Amino acid sequence: MVDLTGGFGVDFSFMAPHFAEAVYVEQQEYLCTIARTNFELLKLSNAIIINDKAEHYLRTMPPVGIIYIDPARRSSEGQKTILITDCTPNLLDLKTQLIDKSHATIIKLSPMLDWHRALEELTDENTHVNEVHILSRNNECKELLLVMSASPAPTRIVCINNSTQFAYTPSQLKQRIIAHPLQAGMHLYEPNASIMKAGGYAQLTHEMPLEAIAPNSHLFVSSTSLPNFPGRHFIIQSISSFGKKDLRNNLRGIASANIAVRNFPQTAVELCRKLKLSDGGAHYIFATTDALGTHLLLLCTKFNRKEP
Repeated sequence: MVDLTGGFGVDFSFMAPHFAEAVYVEQQEYLCTIARTNFELLKLSNAIIINDKAEHYLRTMPPVGIIYIDPARRSSEGQKTILITDCTPNLLDLKTQLIDKSHATIIKLSPMLDWHRALEELTDENTHVNEVHILSRNNECKELLLVMSASPAPTRIVCINNSTQFAYTPSQLKQRIIAHPLQAGMHLYEPNASIMKAGGYAQLTHEMPLEAIAPNSHLFVSSTSLPNFPGRHFIIQSISSFGKKDLRNNLRGIASANIAVRNFPQTAVELCRKLKLSDGGAHYIFATTDALGTHLLLLCTKFNRKEP
Protein backbone atom coordinates (compact mmCIF):
# COMPACT_ATOMS: atom_id res chain seq x y z
CA MET A 1 0.00 0.00 0.00
CA VAL A 2 1.17 3.51 -0.80
CA ASP A 3 -0.28 6.63 0.85
CA LEU A 4 0.66 9.43 -1.54
CA THR A 5 -0.49 12.24 0.77
CA GLY A 6 0.75 11.11 4.16
CA GLY A 7 0.26 14.29 6.24
CA PHE A 8 0.42 13.52 9.95
CA GLY A 9 0.03 9.83 9.14
CA VAL A 10 -3.28 9.24 10.91
CA ASP A 11 -4.98 7.42 8.04
CA PHE A 12 -1.74 5.65 7.18
CA SER A 13 -1.29 4.31 10.71
CA PHE A 14 -4.72 2.65 10.60
CA MET A 15 -4.17 1.11 7.17
CA ALA A 16 -0.53 0.04 7.40
CA PRO A 17 -1.01 -3.00 9.72
CA HIS A 18 -3.17 -4.65 7.05
CA PHE A 19 -0.33 -4.77 4.49
CA ALA A 20 3.02 -6.51 4.26
CA GLU A 21 4.63 -3.23 3.21
CA ALA A 22 3.25 0.29 3.55
CA VAL A 23 4.82 3.38 2.02
CA TYR A 24 4.14 6.84 3.45
CA VAL A 25 4.82 9.69 0.99
CA GLU A 26 4.87 13.32 2.15
CA GLN A 27 6.43 16.38 0.52
CA GLN A 28 6.92 18.35 3.76
CA GLU A 29 10.03 17.20 5.61
CA TYR A 30 8.86 18.19 9.10
CA LEU A 31 5.75 15.99 8.72
CA CYS A 32 7.98 13.07 7.73
CA THR A 33 9.96 13.62 10.95
CA ILE A 34 6.77 13.60 13.04
CA ALA A 35 5.48 10.51 11.21
CA ARG A 36 8.75 8.64 11.76
CA THR A 37 8.52 9.17 15.51
CA ASN A 38 4.84 8.19 15.62
CA PHE A 39 5.30 5.07 13.50
CA GLU A 40 8.10 3.89 15.79
CA LEU A 41 5.87 4.41 18.83
CA LEU A 42 3.05 2.54 17.07
CA LYS A 43 5.48 -0.27 16.16
CA LEU A 44 4.71 -0.01 12.45
CA SER A 45 7.80 -1.93 11.41
CA ASN A 46 6.53 -2.30 7.84
CA ALA A 47 6.33 1.47 7.26
CA ILE A 48 8.63 3.12 4.72
CA ILE A 49 8.83 6.93 4.79
CA ILE A 50 9.46 8.84 1.57
CA ASN A 51 9.95 12.63 1.53
CA ASP A 52 8.75 13.50 -1.97
CA LYS A 53 5.89 15.06 -3.94
CA ALA A 54 3.01 12.72 -4.72
CA GLU A 55 3.23 13.41 -8.45
CA HIS A 56 6.95 12.68 -8.61
CA TYR A 57 6.87 9.50 -6.55
CA LEU A 58 3.88 8.21 -8.52
CA ARG A 59 5.84 8.49 -11.77
CA THR A 60 8.79 6.49 -10.44
CA MET A 61 7.19 3.97 -8.05
CA PRO A 62 6.65 0.29 -8.91
CA PRO A 63 3.08 -1.07 -9.19
CA VAL A 64 1.37 -1.83 -5.86
CA GLY A 65 -1.88 -3.32 -4.58
CA ILE A 66 -3.48 -0.18 -3.18
CA ILE A 67 -2.84 3.54 -3.59
CA TYR A 68 -4.48 5.87 -1.08
CA ILE A 69 -4.69 9.60 -1.77
CA ASP A 70 -6.28 12.41 0.22
CA PRO A 71 -5.65 15.57 -1.85
CA ALA A 72 -5.34 18.90 -0.04
CA ARG A 73 -8.69 20.70 0.03
CA ARG A 74 -7.43 24.25 0.47
CA SER A 75 -6.38 26.76 -2.14
CA SER A 76 -3.10 28.69 -2.03
CA GLU A 77 -5.07 31.43 -0.21
CA GLY A 78 -6.11 28.96 2.50
CA GLN A 79 -9.76 28.72 1.46
CA LYS A 80 -11.59 25.38 1.49
CA THR A 81 -12.18 23.71 -1.87
CA ILE A 82 -14.59 20.91 -2.74
CA LEU A 83 -14.10 20.35 -6.48
CA ILE A 84 -11.66 17.70 -7.66
CA THR A 85 -10.01 20.20 -10.00
CA ASP A 86 -9.38 22.61 -7.10
CA CYS A 87 -7.62 20.00 -4.93
CA THR A 88 -3.87 19.39 -4.79
CA PRO A 89 -2.74 17.25 -6.46
CA ASN A 90 -5.28 17.38 -9.29
CA LEU A 91 -6.69 13.86 -9.58
CA LEU A 92 -7.85 14.38 -13.15
CA ASP A 93 -4.22 14.87 -14.19
CA LEU A 94 -3.10 11.76 -12.29
CA LYS A 95 -5.95 9.28 -12.75
CA THR A 96 -4.33 7.30 -15.58
CA GLN A 97 -1.07 6.95 -13.65
CA LEU A 98 -2.96 5.97 -10.49
CA ILE A 99 -4.70 3.14 -12.33
CA ASP A 100 -1.51 2.03 -14.10
CA LYS A 101 0.36 1.81 -10.78
CA SER A 102 -2.28 0.08 -8.60
CA HIS A 103 -4.84 -2.69 -8.48
CA ALA A 104 -7.20 -0.11 -6.93
CA THR A 105 -6.92 3.51 -5.82
CA ILE A 106 -8.83 4.84 -2.81
CA ILE A 107 -9.58 8.57 -2.99
CA LYS A 108 -10.68 10.53 0.07
CA LEU A 109 -12.74 13.65 -0.71
CA SER A 110 -14.82 16.37 0.90
CA PRO A 111 -18.31 15.36 2.16
CA MET A 112 -19.59 18.46 0.33
CA LEU A 113 -18.50 17.08 -3.03
CA ASP A 114 -21.09 16.20 -5.67
CA TRP A 115 -20.13 12.55 -6.07
CA HIS A 116 -22.19 12.19 -9.24
CA ARG A 117 -19.99 14.84 -10.87
CA ALA A 118 -16.87 13.15 -9.48
CA LEU A 119 -17.89 9.89 -11.17
CA GLU A 120 -18.35 11.67 -14.48
CA GLU A 121 -14.99 13.45 -14.24
CA LEU A 122 -12.98 10.40 -13.15
CA THR A 123 -14.57 7.87 -15.52
CA ASP A 124 -13.36 7.28 -19.06
CA GLU A 125 -12.62 4.25 -21.23
CA ASN A 126 -9.67 3.28 -19.01
CA THR A 127 -10.61 4.40 -15.49
CA HIS A 128 -13.74 3.54 -13.53
CA VAL A 129 -15.09 4.37 -10.08
CA ASN A 130 -16.22 0.98 -8.76
CA GLU A 131 -17.34 2.04 -5.28
CA VAL A 132 -18.52 5.22 -3.55
CA HIS A 133 -18.45 5.07 0.25
CA ILE A 134 -20.39 7.84 2.02
CA LEU A 135 -19.31 7.89 5.66
CA SER A 136 -21.35 9.52 8.42
CA ARG A 137 -21.02 9.60 12.17
CA ASN A 138 -23.98 10.45 14.42
CA ASN A 139 -25.95 11.33 11.27
CA GLU A 140 -23.41 13.89 10.04
CA CYS A 141 -21.68 13.22 6.73
CA LYS A 142 -17.91 13.22 7.31
CA GLU A 143 -16.10 11.83 4.28
CA LEU A 144 -16.43 10.43 0.78
CA LEU A 145 -14.24 7.54 -0.33
CA LEU A 146 -14.09 6.62 -4.01
CA VAL A 147 -12.51 3.33 -5.12
CA MET A 148 -11.15 3.57 -8.65
CA SER A 149 -9.67 0.88 -10.90
CA ALA A 150 -9.43 -0.23 -14.51
CA SER A 151 -12.37 -2.62 -14.06
CA PRO A 152 -15.61 -1.47 -15.76
CA ALA A 153 -17.80 -3.08 -13.08
CA PRO A 154 -21.01 -1.19 -12.09
CA THR A 155 -20.54 1.40 -9.36
CA ARG A 156 -21.61 0.25 -5.89
CA ILE A 157 -22.81 2.87 -3.40
CA VAL A 158 -22.12 2.13 0.27
CA CYS A 159 -23.83 4.35 2.86
CA ILE A 160 -22.48 4.08 6.40
CA ASN A 161 -23.67 5.82 9.55
CA ASN A 162 -22.02 4.56 12.75
CA SER A 163 -22.61 0.78 12.67
CA THR A 164 -25.40 0.89 10.06
CA GLN A 165 -24.64 0.07 6.42
CA PHE A 166 -26.87 0.25 3.35
CA ALA A 167 -25.35 -0.67 -0.02
CA TYR A 168 -26.81 -0.73 -3.51
CA THR A 169 -26.02 -0.43 -7.21
CA PRO A 170 -27.76 2.51 -8.95
CA SER A 171 -30.48 1.43 -11.33
CA GLN A 172 -33.53 2.74 -13.18
CA LEU A 173 -35.82 1.89 -10.26
CA LYS A 174 -38.40 4.49 -9.29
CA GLN A 175 -39.58 5.24 -5.79
CA ARG A 176 -42.80 3.61 -4.70
CA ILE A 177 -45.12 6.42 -3.67
CA ILE A 178 -47.95 5.86 -1.19
CA ALA A 179 -51.25 5.71 -3.06
CA HIS A 180 -53.62 6.35 -0.14
CA PRO A 181 -53.89 9.08 2.52
CA LEU A 182 -51.52 9.09 5.47
CA GLN A 183 -53.00 7.89 8.74
CA ALA A 184 -52.21 8.25 12.41
CA GLY A 185 -50.42 5.18 13.73
CA MET A 186 -48.24 4.73 10.65
CA HIS A 187 -44.50 4.32 11.08
CA LEU A 188 -42.53 7.26 9.66
CA TYR A 189 -38.90 6.91 8.57
CA GLU A 190 -36.19 9.48 7.80
CA PRO A 191 -33.03 8.12 6.11
CA ASN A 192 -29.64 8.84 7.66
CA ALA A 193 -27.26 11.49 6.32
CA SER A 194 -25.28 9.07 4.14
CA ILE A 195 -28.38 7.87 2.28
CA MET A 196 -29.57 11.46 1.92
CA LYS A 197 -26.20 12.28 0.34
CA ALA A 198 -26.37 9.23 -1.92
CA GLY A 199 -29.98 9.79 -2.97
CA GLY A 200 -30.74 6.07 -2.71
CA TYR A 201 -34.45 6.59 -2.06
CA ALA A 202 -35.79 4.32 -4.80
CA GLN A 203 -33.62 1.45 -3.61
CA LEU A 204 -35.02 1.83 -0.08
CA THR A 205 -38.59 1.40 -1.29
CA HIS A 206 -37.71 -1.73 -3.26
CA GLU A 207 -35.62 -3.42 -0.58
CA MET A 208 -37.99 -2.66 2.31
CA PRO A 209 -41.80 -2.73 2.65
CA LEU A 210 -42.23 1.03 2.76
CA GLU A 211 -43.37 3.86 0.50
CA ALA A 212 -42.35 7.47 -0.01
CA ILE A 213 -44.79 10.19 1.02
CA ALA A 214 -43.99 12.03 -2.23
CA PRO A 215 -41.24 11.96 -4.88
CA ASN A 216 -39.22 14.72 -3.17
CA SER A 217 -40.27 14.29 0.46
CA HIS A 218 -37.36 12.03 1.54
CA LEU A 219 -39.76 10.67 4.16
CA PHE A 220 -41.14 7.14 4.12
CA VAL A 221 -44.00 5.29 5.79
CA SER A 222 -45.03 1.72 6.49
CA SER A 223 -47.77 -0.03 8.42
CA THR A 224 -45.27 -2.13 10.38
CA SER A 225 -42.06 -1.57 12.28
CA LEU A 226 -38.82 -1.98 10.31
CA PRO A 227 -36.10 -2.37 12.96
CA ASN A 228 -33.27 -2.45 10.39
CA PHE A 229 -34.18 0.80 8.67
CA PRO A 230 -30.99 2.91 8.23
CA GLY A 231 -32.19 6.13 9.85
CA ARG A 232 -34.64 7.60 12.33
CA HIS A 233 -37.96 5.93 13.15
CA PHE A 234 -41.14 7.65 14.39
CA ILE A 235 -44.82 6.97 14.97
CA ILE A 236 -47.30 9.42 13.42
CA GLN A 237 -49.63 10.64 16.17
CA SER A 238 -51.71 13.03 14.08
CA ILE A 239 -51.79 14.66 10.65
CA SER A 240 -52.74 18.30 10.25
CA SER A 241 -53.43 20.63 7.38
CA PHE A 242 -52.52 24.30 7.76
CA GLY A 243 -56.08 25.42 8.47
CA LYS A 244 -56.29 27.36 11.75
CA LYS A 245 -58.87 25.02 13.25
CA ASP A 246 -56.96 21.91 12.24
CA LEU A 247 -53.70 23.30 13.66
CA ARG A 248 -55.42 24.29 16.90
CA ASN A 249 -56.94 20.85 17.38
CA ASN A 250 -53.78 18.89 16.55
CA LEU A 251 -51.30 21.05 18.44
CA ARG A 252 -53.41 21.59 21.54
CA GLY A 253 -51.28 21.28 24.67
CA ILE A 254 -47.97 21.23 22.77
CA ALA A 255 -45.58 24.06 23.69
CA SER A 256 -42.38 22.70 22.15
CA ALA A 257 -41.33 20.34 19.38
CA ASN A 258 -38.40 19.30 17.19
CA ILE A 259 -39.31 20.68 13.78
CA ALA A 260 -37.95 19.51 10.42
CA VAL A 261 -39.05 20.47 6.90
CA ARG A 262 -38.89 18.20 3.86
CA ASN A 263 -40.05 19.49 0.47
CA PHE A 264 -41.74 22.45 2.15
CA PRO A 265 -41.71 26.18 1.29
CA GLN A 266 -40.68 27.43 4.77
CA THR A 267 -37.59 26.84 6.88
CA ALA A 268 -37.79 25.08 10.23
CA VAL A 269 -37.08 28.38 12.01
CA GLU A 270 -39.86 30.18 10.13
CA LEU A 271 -42.32 27.39 10.84
CA CYS A 272 -41.39 27.25 14.51
CA ARG A 273 -42.07 30.98 14.76
CA LYS A 274 -45.38 30.66 12.90
CA LEU A 275 -46.58 27.83 15.15
CA LYS A 276 -45.37 29.67 18.26
CA LEU A 277 -43.47 26.65 19.52
CA SER A 278 -40.16 26.46 21.30
CA ASP A 279 -37.53 24.03 20.10
CA GLY A 280 -37.04 20.60 21.68
CA GLY A 281 -39.09 18.19 23.76
CA ALA A 282 -40.57 14.76 23.08
CA HIS A 283 -42.64 15.77 20.04
CA TYR A 284 -41.37 15.79 16.45
CA ILE A 285 -43.08 17.73 13.70
CA PHE A 286 -42.33 17.09 10.03
CA ALA A 287 -43.65 19.66 7.60
CA THR A 288 -43.87 18.22 4.11
CA THR A 289 -45.83 18.11 0.86
CA ASP A 290 -47.67 14.97 -0.20
CA ALA A 291 -47.94 13.53 -3.72
CA LEU A 292 -51.04 15.67 -4.40
CA GLY A 293 -49.22 18.90 -3.51
CA THR A 294 -50.93 19.35 -0.12
CA HIS A 295 -48.86 20.85 2.69
CA LEU A 296 -49.07 18.73 5.83
CA LEU A 297 -47.79 18.69 9.40
CA LEU A 298 -46.99 15.25 10.75
CA LEU A 299 -46.95 15.24 14.54
CA CYS A 300 -44.80 12.31 15.67
CA THR A 301 -43.08 10.70 18.60
CA LYS A 302 -39.86 8.76 18.36
CA PHE A 303 -40.21 5.01 18.07
CA ASN A 304 -38.98 3.35 21.21
CA ARG A 305 -35.83 1.58 20.08
CA LYS A 306 -32.13 2.27 20.38
CA GLU A 307 -30.75 4.26 17.44
CA PRO A 308 -27.82 2.66 15.56
